[in-house]
Amino acid sequence: MISKFFIIVLLFCLFFTPFVAVAQGLSNQPAHMTKTVSEIMPDGTLVLEGGSEIILSGIRWWTLFGGDGNTYASPKDLLEKYISDMPVNIYLEPMPKDRYGRVSALVVTSDGVLIQQDLLQTGQAMFWPNSAQNEMLREAETQARNDGVGRWGWPSGVVKCHNWDGFWTEGMAIVKGRVKEVREFDSVTYINFGEVWWQDFTIKINNRWARENSFDAHSIEGQEVEVRGWLFWQGGPQILLEHKAQITPQSEGGQSDWAACPSLVEAS
Repeated sequence: MISKFFIIVLLFCLFFTPFVAVAQGLSNQPAHMTKTVSEIMPDGTLVLEGGSEIILSGIRWWTLFGGDGNTYASPKDLLEKYISDMPVNIYLEPMPKDRYGRVSALVVTSDGVLIQQDLLQTGQAMFWPNSAQNEMLREAETQARNDGVGRWGWPSGVVKCHNWDGFWTEGMAIVKGRVKEVREFDSVTYINFGEVWWQDFTIKINNRWARENSFDAHSIEGQEVEVRGWLFWQGGPQILLEHKAQITPQSEGGQSDWAACPSLVEAS
């Protein structure tokens, strides 16, 4: 006869081992709690029992650059595939709340799926370097990118050349190009990619941030780079640099198809 102890051990292995496997990889996260999600907001914010709000770290939602004629799921629709009535395991990130009072965290489902990692592996989100698990999450995006799954399979492409004529709206973007010049002022530095700085694509850097994070904009002058971030208009299309990992020089493993950028082909 099978003992009760054996049955309990078997059930533990079947239901809890997947979570343990994921949790071991998150052992350096400073805080962990188990909560039930009471609501998923349209922007992907998770409202927990008790009213506290969680924003998923390590990712940003695709909001820009379609072109393939398809309609894609919203953040809420995507997260509903992972969230049920079962509690989720939340690993808090070592950073302050955002301006809306939300806490950044990694979220693991009851069956052991790290939501951010799965979203990146399926091409449903963009990697964003604000997690203690940056390396693991970037690898997940790289896998999806190499396999051309999800948004990475768009015929029109996800990564845009700096001189693309479609920068007409705000949203998350990935832009590639060769740095034309770096112009430094008292409080702001501009990394320019074109001849006409008030029309062509530019990376904007607050000099105080650059000093605090030991970032030298001149170190990438003349290089082919890829940058990701929130695209906005200020004279011309710009991205504000908030993390050094937003920029990937081609010499450090940038994966873009550089030959697809006419300006880079002409300059090489």
